[in-house]
Amino acid sequence: MAARQACAGVPAQETPATATAWTQRASTASSVSVSVERVPSGLFVLEPCRMLDTREPSGPVGGPALLAQSARQFPATGSCGIPSTARALVANVTVVNGQTSGVLRATSGDMAMSVASVVPFSAGIVRGNNLVLRLSVNSGGTLAIRNDSDGPVNVILDVSGYFE
Repeated sequence: MAARQACAGVPAQETPATATAWTQRASTASSVSVSVERVPSGLFVLEPCRMLDTREPSGPVGGPALLAQSARQFPATGSCGIPSTARALVANVTVVNGQTSGVLRATSGDMAMSVASVVPFSAGIVRGNNLVLRLSVNSGGTLAIRNDSDGPVNVILDVSGYFE
């Protein structure tokens, strides 16, 4: 598969998955055969690229800040060199300007919101965390981020790769 172009014009590096198969024989007279195959996919590494920043002017990957106790969907494919064939992102998510303590949650744009916290944060503290996040299949490669706090918060998402 050809290398993808990163957002800064640097070719992405592919790390393809490989199929694995084995046979295991028991010490008794019977034998057991097990065959396992990984789904064909690859990691494409990108030069870090800011995919969204809610501190920026209003737009699909800009402001406004995420309101208290609310979620918002963001487009992922088509920016930062992420193709429509991408299945998941490798990214760093950062919380900025939180007014109260809370957590960010993230999920694919076509799934129910996860109960797992991506970034717990406190008022006035900048916090970040890395993640691998599945993209929606039915919603054109979107992701959703939820602010579970009692005040608005800004979110930054820097992408460093994707899986196909």
